[in-house]
Amino acid sequence: MCRNIKTLHNFEPPASEDEIRAAALQYVRKVSGMQKPSAANAAVFERAVDEIAHLTHHLLDSLHFDRALMGTFAFSFEEGLTTTDPAEAYTKELVMERTREVVLLADSRKVGTRSFVHAGRLEAVDVLVTDSSIDDRTARALERRGIKVIRA
Repeated sequence: MCRNIKTLHNFEPPASEDEIRAAALQYVRKVSGMQKPSAANAAVFERAVDEIAHLTHHLLDSLHFDRALMGTFAFSFEEGLTTTDPAEAYTKELVMERTREVVLLADSRKVGTRSFVHAGRLEAVDVLVTDSSIDDRTARALERRGIKVIRA
């Protein structure tokens, strides 16, 4: 039964309510030894699933990272990181807030472009890994903002 519990941490988009509840249900089934509880145990079983799901939310909300490697659809000095997907944007902002070092992987064509949804502040980026086509002026401007630029 526990083999069916999906890893929920560090995924994009973040785990859904249904995925968290399914993992909690599998855990309670394993610990209790019951695939489906009897009528006498149904309320206790459901309460256990609810409590495990709540604790799982708390755990996922509390995790922090040493380093995050992130891509982006577009980024600019004015808008920061942007993307087309609101769920992706939410996840990126959350990860950026909880990470000691953010490494942005983006080719030079994405510099100065914008997309639909704000996905993070440029100031939250520590390192930009990009291609050699980034112009020197832009690279210097990023470095003045504290972003180390690596041309690969």
